[in-house]
Amino acid sequence: MVDFIAIDVETANSDPASICQIGIANFKSGKLAGTWSRLIDPQTTFSARNTSIHGIRADMVSGQMRADQVLPAIANALRGRVVVAHSGFDQAALARAAERAALPWNDWRWLDSSRVARRVWPEVSRSGYGLRNLCRMIGHEFPHHHAEADAEACGRVLVRACEITGHTLDHWMTIADEPISLGGAIPRRKAGATNPGGHLVGLNVVFTGAFDYPRDEMVALALEAGCGVAVTPSRKITHVVIGGGFDELRPTEGFPISGKHKRAKELVAEGNPLTIIGEATFMALLRGKD
Repeated sequence: MVDFIAIDVETANSDPASICQIGIANFKSGKLAGTWSRLIDPQTTFSARNTSIHGIRADMVSGQMRADQVLPAIANALRGRVVVAHSGFDQAALARAAERAALPWNDWRWLDSSRVARRVWPEVSRSGYGLRNLCRMIGHEFPHHHAEADAEACGRVLVRACEITGHTLDHWMTIADEPISLGGAIPRRKAGATNPGGHLVGLNVVFTGAFDYPRDEMVALALEAGCGVAVTPSRKITHVVIGGGFDELRPTEGFPISGKHKRAKELVAEGNPLTIIGEATFMALLRGKD
């Protein structure tokens, strides 16, 4: 039996907590049992880049419920279920929004459908495992970047993966976080050359710490996604990415702070719109919009 809930969010800007739409798809015995979505007032500004992706504007969410008003009911619906999302971005966004609203969260098991897909279809183990491409591969058409449709698409990818492998949901829950064997080399651009067509154009990042990926691969991935990459934090930087297992949702007490990390915290304290994130959230940003 493949029973789970798939979930997807859209955000107003680069802050994962700025949720402006939530979509849910309920799957029973491998079949779609129902979907639900709601616009959310994130009570923050909308970036032109995000609106260009999902089409949601500030006037469309004016008067809608806030995240702190919606999340308790969603948490109740998810409790005790396996919850599936495509990449870790949605999980991080919901956890951060709940934390900001001082709400309890995460009384269920998460499964990343992108990690399942990368094991089932070797041709997308390195790249091409975004929802649009995967759904093209399995023959499912959907309006991308609408939270309800994306949640359903995420669920259909997982159901198809279970069908063609014969593996159960419990199997994927067991192995999904194990290392993935990646083949081939990542195409590299010249240093400082940003892809103008990337989905993260407008983000400027600084990396600090030790990462699971080699540093030059992290830079190459960021440039390919459209990010600018700098050496040190400044007022022009939008994100500082911390390696070494840093989790911005649950910072570890005593986590060693590098000079770049310290400077980033100073810039935030001065009121600069800079976001400090860990490697997992950055990788989710990279893969969450393709």
